[in-house]
Amino acid sequence: MAEERIIERLRKGEKIKCPVCNKDYFDVRGEHISTSNYFHCSNPDCRGYVHESNIIDIE
Repeated sequence: MAEERIIERLRKGEKIKCPVCNKDYFDVRGEHISTSNYFHCSNPDCRGYVHESNIIDIE
C-alpha cells in the first residue's frame, strides 16, 4: 500500500508538523478542509504551505 499523500492526510484533519519551521503545524481549521487544495503553516512568521494544483487538458 502506497503512503498517503500529505494533502490527503491534511484533508482528513491530521495534524502534520511544518517541515519549513519545524515549530507549528499546517492549519486544518475551516469548514471545507475535505476539498481544500491549499494548507499553510499556522506560524505567522513561516511561509510553509502545501498546495495541490489540478492539471486541465484542453484539446
